[in-house]
Amino acid sequence: MTYDLIDISEAQGIIDWDKLTLGTECRQVCIRLGEGYHVDKHAARNWVEAKSHGWKRAAYHAFHAELRDIRQQADMLIETPDGDQPELFRAGDFELRYVTGSKLVNACKGYLDYLGAIEARPWCYTADWCWSRDMRYDNGTRPWWAADFKLWVADWWSTAYPILPRGWYRYELWQRGACEMGALPGISTRVDYNYYNPQQAPDAFKIAKALAVMHSLKGERLSL
Repeated sequence: MTYDLIDISEAQGIIDWDKLTLGTECRQVCIRLGEGYHVDKHAARNWVEAKSHGWKRAAYHAFHAELRDIRQQADMLIETPDGDQPELFRAGDFELRYVTGSKLVNACKGYLDYLGAIEARPWCYTADWCWSRDMRYDNGTRPWWAADFKLWVADWWSTAYPILPRGWYRYELWQRGACEMGALPGISTRVDYNYYNPQQAPDAFKIAKALAVMHSLKGERLSL
């Protein structure tokens, strides 16, 4: 099985990094640092072990829009366990919806803007089924700003190209599914595998963003 990056959290238990490194060619990992106000109990160990075994690291945090202190949540992603910066990227995980309407949209934007102070164009982990359903203001319009942030899209069913959430015109990373239990040496649970987009076109950013904004205002989905 070939893939570009795996993502892990405390759900994977205590990882044997010696076995994992010897048993796979992959050398990129996205490590969950927390969810809401909860600090992932294996984040500090995974962060240090990944680096010491030669892995490039990204970090993610699962955002809860219903919690009052947005900055406290974002700081979990900014202040990595040992103060060492990720070699790859930081991503907010936007799956969990306990509020709706403008409150949800504004909370997500505030979180991303706060991250943007230390990371140019933070990444968003989300899926069409939740973002396109939930992310709209009280008046029914959708956020035009989604394409300002890089997309890490979850879609385990498509084969040729993922379904993009409304407001985005391209993706950076595609989470396509998970390996079977114990398929990766050193990890006893299922692990998600991810692929970078091989057809990025950075020089088309402004044109594509304008198209995404236009379609978002019309309430339409932009298909590529």
